[in-house]
Amino acid sequence: MTQALLLGAGRGSRLDSERGTGPKWALEIAGQSLAQHLVNVLHLCDVTDITVARGPLGGTVATPSVVYLDIKSRNMLETLSQARGVIRDDVLVIYCDVILEPRVIRHLLDASGDVCVAIDDNWRSLFALRADDPEDIAESCVLDGGRIVEIGQPLLGRSPQHQYVGAIRFSKAFFDSAMTVYDELVAAFADRQWRNAATFTGAYMTDFLQELIDRGTPLTPVRHKGGWLEFDTPRDLSVARQLTRTPRPEIFDLTNMPTLPYVVSAGGVATRKSGHGPEVLLVGSGRDGEWRVPKGMLEPGEPLRSAAAREVREEAGVNVDVGDLVSIEEWSYVYGNRTWRERCYFFQMEPREDVVPTPDDEHEVAAWLPAEQAVGAMQYPEERRALERALTSSGYQGGATT
Repeated sequence: MTQALLLGAGRGSRLDSERGTGPKWALEIAGQSLAQHLVNVLHLCDVTDITVARGPLGGTVATPSVVYLDIKSRNMLETLSQARGVIRDDVLVIYCDVILEPRVIRHLLDASGDVCVAIDDNWRSLFALRADDPEDIAESCVLDGGRIVEIGQPLLGRSPQHQYVGAIRFSKAFFDSAMTVYDELVAAFADRQWRNAATFTGAYMTDFLQELIDRGTPLTPVRHKGGWLEFDTPRDLSVARQLTRTPRPEIFDLTNMPTLPYVVSAGGVATRKSGHGPEVLLVGSGRDGEWRVPKGMLEPGEPLRSAAAREVREEAGVNVDVGDLVSIEEWSYVYGNRTWRERCYFFQMEPREDVVPTPDDEHEVAAWLPAEQAVGAMQYPEERRALERALTSSGYQGGATT
């Protein structure tokens, strides 16, 4: 699994007139905050373990399973160091003042390497809207032999071919090594000048990436054409809002973005063998057409498999072993005067014990139903589809459809 860490502790003083009292990432584009756009896209790409590192201005997104980490520093590199305790797996590190199309995230997830860095080959089209002279706000990004050899440095008269977009994927093993490098630099420089920053405590993320390059770490470029927007100034905000009215797909295609906040849930199709054939553990009212697969929302920071097992235990009173993922289903619903998009992960399961199922307060009955009866008794088509796929995966064909 891959986690995501969104770096949102900075203030964004150049956008003070736009952001009000909240953080910069609370600014809205097309009805959703910058951070909400990122969370939605990450969920669409099956990244469900998301932490927002936020600063003194606080802020939240609508999605309930997101974890918040309150950071004292507003510097991105120091924020990354302070957040190291939450990193358990490979991690996507993304600036909270950008929004990314799903294809950028998917390419980062699919790329090979300990440090994979998203870069834009079509940056001039975007930067021509952001500034009168695109190179006034550009930095270096030099490739050689399929590796990044320079990033984020002054141009000094050079014309860059690419631009860094504020998104990196670290392998877990290398992330730990990178934090060791960070600690060495803190000890050596503390409040002294370092690379392009007046002091190391104000160092830039790109300078740290350059340090890794100079120490021999290969940085893998993950190249795109467009697919991102950055928010540093009121002009950036104006550009983004103009793009929502007059699409420029070669720069950013808003039609690729989820339009609703996601709720992430997990559940499981538990099956067992009986003298009469396979049975399925379901909850509901006990009437045909009103049976459900046990499932529910993730708690903040909860892994998918843990959430799926917990929901079956809570809703049906049965401890289970979690097997393979058999289906990902989506649907929309209205709750609290807001429309939500739910994305649910259904797993194959087996009971650990032979106990009588016990329903929770939300359901009248929890029971083992014959598989053939269960398929026709489901309340919702998405859960029926998950049930059918689980039965097919376990080798049962009767009553299941393709």
